[in-house]
Amino acid sequence: MRTVLFIALICLAAGCGKPRAEPRRPFRPAASPQPIYHIGSRVEHLTLADVDGTSHALELLRGRAVVLEFWSPRCPYVRQSEPARRQWLTAYLPRGVAYFAVDSNLDETPGEMKDYLTERGSSYTVVYDPRARIARCFNATRTTLAVVLDREGVVRYVGGVCSPEEWSRPPAGEPRRMDWLESALDAVLAGNTPDPPMRPSHGCRLRTFPLLDGSAP
Repeated sequence: MRTVLFIALICLAAGCGKPRAEPRRPFRPAASPQPIYHIGSRVEHLTLADVDGTSHALELLRGRAVVLEFWSPRCPYVRQSEPARRQWLTAYLPRGVAYFAVDSNLDETPGEMKDYLTERGSSYTVVYDPRARIARCFNATRTTLAVVLDREGVVRYVGGVCSPEEWSRPPAGEPRRMDWLESALDAVLAGNTPDPPMRPSHGCRLRTFPLLDGSAP
C-alpha cells in the first residue's frame, strides 16, 4: 500500500495524468475570399500578368470594352478558330476594344504560348494564369469562353465566341466568324446589354489545381 501511495505521489509531482498542452501555433489571418464576378458585377482590383511579365490593371482600361478569352495553344478549338480570331481582332481592336487571351492551364508554359503565336502568325496579348486565379474569378472551366466588360468594367457577357453553326463549318469545323462574341460586343459598344448575356462555350476543359480548402489560390 505504501509503495502504491509513493508511486502516486511521484506521478503527481511529475504531472502524470495531466493532458499535455498542445504547442501554440503562430496566428495566421484567414485568406481573403477570392471575388467571383457575375453578369452585372464591376471588376475591380484585377491585374493580369502576360507571358512577358508585363502587368495590365483592368481598372486602367476604363473607357474601353475588354474581352478576356480563356485559351490554350493545345486546344483544337482554339487552333481551329485562329483565323476567325485574327479576323475579329483586325475588325474590333480599332473600335476601342482591348483583348487578352488567358491561359489558365497548370501545365503550359509561356514559351509554349509564344511558340504558338509565332507558328500561327498571330499577335495579341496572352495572360499567364497557371494557378487559375483569373479563371476562378469568372467561374471559367473551358477554353474559348469569353468575358466581355463594358467601358465601366462591368461584366456584360460570359459565353462562347462562336455558335454551333460556325463550329460545324467545313473544313474540319473551322469557324469563319466569332459570331457570338461579335454580337455581344456590338451591343456593348452601342451602350446596350447583350441578349442573351450568357451562352455555352465549346472548348477544352481547363486543367487546374483543385482548391481543397476553399481558400484563394
